[in-house]
Amino acid sequence: MASFRDFKKRHIASLKENGEGQFCTNKIRERHINTKGPCKECNTFIFAPDNSIIQVCRNEGVKISNTTLYKTTLYKSKKQFRIVHCISKKKNHSYPSCIYKPSKTNHLMYIIVACDNKLPVHFEGSDSNPPPFGITGRV
Repeated sequence: MASFRDFKKRHIASLKENGEGQFCTNKIRERHINTKGPCKECNTFIFAPDNSIIQVCRNEGVKISNTTLYKTTLYKSKKQFRIVHCISKKKNHSYPSCIYKPSKTNHLMYIIVACDNKLPVHFEGSDSNPPPFGITGRV
């Protein structure tokens, strides 16, 4: 199973950054996210401090149904985060020729993460709708 360290490497970017231009290709290469085999089809970066995302697994997220194969609990954030989806431009290519284009650059979305020991370990997705039952607490 992935760790928070892995999650941070794959998905957390500084608030000072934006997802435009060569950001996706550069960040994925710089962090060695895709270093062998076929190019990863998509990777999402969240522009936020580590602690803000950790809080989604604690008191700033709502527990939602887990429909994945992960044996962890999914939480949807109570607040929106600025994100960018990085999409592979070259479909049948392999590392090191992976090139990514930004999609939904700097969109504000609610994030869905799998948590283990109250830390995010997997990015499940994002949604424009708030969590169920408003944003008052855990389900």
